[in-house]
Amino acid sequence: MLEQSKKSSLPLVIKRSGRLIDQRIDQLLKQHHLARSQYRVLYYVFSRKQPTQKELLTMLGVKGSTLTSILNTLQHKGLLTRQIDPSDKRVKRLELTASGKSFFSQLPDPLHNVQKSLMHYLTKDEAKTLEQLLQKLIDNLKRED
Repeated sequence: MLEQSKKSSLPLVIKRSGRLIDQRIDQLLKQHHLARSQYRVLYYVFSRKQPTQKELLTMLGVKGSTLTSILNTLQHKGLLTRQIDPSDKRVKRLELTASGKSFFSQLPDPLHNVQKSLMHYLTKDEAKTLEQLLQKLIDNLKRED
C-alpha cells in the first residue's frame, strides 16, 4: 500500500510538475542572462508606475537584503534606477531605465512559452479540465487553512 502511494501520489506529481516548470522558466531566462527573481522584479516595476522598494519587498516576499542584492544587480546592468521620493526621503521609488524598458519589452514571456509547451499534447478541452481541477485543488487547500 505504501509503495503504491509513493508511485502515484498526486501531491508529488504536482510538485514535480512545478519543479520542471521552474526549470524550464530558468532555462529560458538564462538565455537572456536573468534569474527568475530578477525577471519578477523587472515585471513588477514594468507593470506599475514607480513602485516603492517596500511594495516590491511585500510582493516578492523576500528578505530586504535579498531584494537589495537583486536591485543592485539590475541597476549595475543598467536596467533599473532607484530614486528617493521627493515627498518622503525615506521612500525609494523604482523605475526601469530606457534600456530596461526596451530589454523587458523584447523578452519572451516565460509563462506563455512554458504553457505552450505544456499544452502541446493536450486538447483544448483537456487543458481546460486540467486547469479547472488544479484550481479546485488550490481552493480546497485554501479552505483547509
